[in-house]
Amino acid sequence: MIINGVPQKKPVFRQTFTQKKPLAPQNKAPLQSHPTARQTLPSGNFNDLKQKVISYIRASGPVIPIQIAKAVGSDTMFAGAVLSELISNRILKITSAKIGGSPVYYIPGQEEKLDMLKEHLGKIPKQAYELLKEHLIMRDSQCEPWQRIALRELKDFAMPIPVRHEDGSEEIFWRWHLLSEDDARDRIKAIVEGKAYRKVEESKPEPIKPMPEPIEPNPEPIKPVKPDVESQKTKEEQTKLESKEEKAKAEKPRKPKKEKIDAYKNELLSFLQQKGLEVLEEVGMKKGEYAFVVKVESALGKLSYLAIAKKKKKLSDDDVLLAYSAAQHHKLPLIVIAKELSKKAEALIAKEARGVAFLKL
Repeated sequence: MIINGVPQKKPVFRQTFTQKKPLAPQNKAPLQSHPTARQTLPSGNFNDLKQKVISYIRASGPVIPIQIAKAVGSDTMFAGAVLSELISNRILKITSAKIGGSPVYYIPGQEEKLDMLKEHLGKIPKQAYELLKEHLIMRDSQCEPWQRIALRELKDFAMPIPVRHEDGSEEIFWRWHLLSEDDARDRIKAIVEGKAYRKVEESKPEPIKPMPEPIEPNPEPIKPVKPDVESQKTKEEQTKLESKEEKAKAEKPRKPKKEKIDAYKNELLSFLQQKGLEVLEEVGMKKGEYAFVVKVESALGKLSYLAIAKKKKKLSDDDVLLAYSAAQHHKLPLIVIAKELSKKAEALIAKEARGVAFLKL
C-alpha cells in the first residue's frame, strides 16, 4: 500500500493528500465584516478589540458569535470584522457544525471541547459520531450507506484517510479527529492485515555508562625519514594529467535533456478550455492522476471547483470517493472528468456525493 504517495513496509498507507499550502482558507467566518467596519473603528481600538476576543475565546471557547459580541461589549458588525481577520490569519478556527444556525469559534488546541456540538447534530450524524468516537477508525467500504453519508457530514470530527493497496485498489478510512495520524496509520495497518491492534509503547533509552579514561602509551621516538624525490615527481605528473582529463570532460558540451510530453495532460487542458473552464493552478497528485483548480462561470459569478481526472478508461465508485475526499480537503466542490463511469460510481454521484459534477471526456 501507499499513503500520501510514500512507500512503506507492507501494507503501506497514503494519508489524506499531504498537506501542502492550502488553496483556500480552511474556514470562512459567517459574520462577514462590513467594508467600512475597520475603517470606522480607530486602529488602536480595533487591535484592542482583537485582543479582547482572543482572550475571551482562550478562556471560554469554543463559543458562538453572539457570546463574543456580548463579552467584548461590541456589536455584530465590529465583532464580525475581528473574527474575519482572526480566521484569515489562522489564529482562530471555525466549525462546520452549527448551534442555532451559528458556527462555533475556537482556538487551536481546544478541539477536545468540540464535544459540545454533539447535542446539536441530527439524529443520523449523531449516531455516526458515537460509532467513530468508539472505534476511532472506520473502514468506509464496511460502513452502511447511511453511515458513509453521515461521516462525510461530520467534517469537524471525521477525517478521511485515502489508502492505496499494493494491487492498485484504493479505499477510504475515517479517523476520529483527536486520534493522532501515527496511531491511525498503525490501526489501519492492523485492520488491513487482519490483526489485533496493539499500541507500541516507546522504550526508554538506557543510561549511558561513563567510558574509562584511556591510558596513553609511552610514545616511541620518531625516526626521521628521507624524502623520496622521485616518487614525489611521479605523483605531481599524475595529478597534472588527471586535471587535464577533467578539464577536457568539462569542456564537452552537454546535450539538453528533452522534456517528456504528457499527451493525456495536454488533452485534459484542451478539454477544459473547450468547456470554458479557466485553469488557475495544478494541484500535485500521484502518477496517472491530474487535479486542477478551475473557475466556472455561473449566474452568481465565477465559482472555484477542483477538477480531477484519472488516466483510466472507467472510474469506479472508490475513485469518485477519493476524488470527493480530495475536494473536501481543499474546501472546494468537485468536477469529475472521465471517459466512462461504473454503475456504482454513477449511483454514488446521483445519490450520496453531493455537489459533484461529471464531465465526459
